[in-house]
Amino acid sequence: MDTLLLSCRVLGRGVEHALLSHLGQRAVREHKRFVELAYRPTEKNAPVREFMQSIGDQAVSETGTSWTFAADYLASLEYNPDETAQPEPEAPAPRAPDPRPSRSGRGFEGADRSEPAQRIAESLCDIDRLANAIEAYRLGNGPLAAPVDVAPASTLQATLLNIWKRVLGRRASE
Repeated sequence: MDTLLLSCRVLGRGVEHALLSHLGQRAVREHKRFVELAYRPTEKNAPVREFMQSIGDQAVSETGTSWTFAADYLASLEYNPDETAQPEPEAPAPRAPDPRPSRSGRGFEGADRSEPAQRIAESLCDIDRLANAIEAYRLGNGPLAAPVDVAPASTLQATLLNIWKRVLGRRASE
């Protein structure tokens, strides 16, 4: 991996742990003993440094710009939210009411989105599960209004037809 960019919205939610675990598992499969992770020290990269220190501060280089981990250690890395829980920040001072009109037409007010989000985080925790869930959702669409009955004349045509059906969210039999 050359570059890793993560939004601040995913940092601290286990994505980093899953990614490093995947890299460790791959290194083990390829009979690699170590994984070195380079770090570019900048103000914006401070969360990366803190994460790396939290999983193995002893693995840091003398210059502080890389960490070298045993591949099997990374392969077994797991996210434990209790270990990484940050203290709650002080509540901000109350703000004046927003003079803009309410957006109640969007249907999110009062809805408890934490339970579905937690279910998604727990069950769709790797790229394969996530991709399968997206495809299953997309393939849940109804059939095309007027299916075209054209049999592919070659393996290439059949392959292309199936690719386009997946892109368009249609079952292979449609």
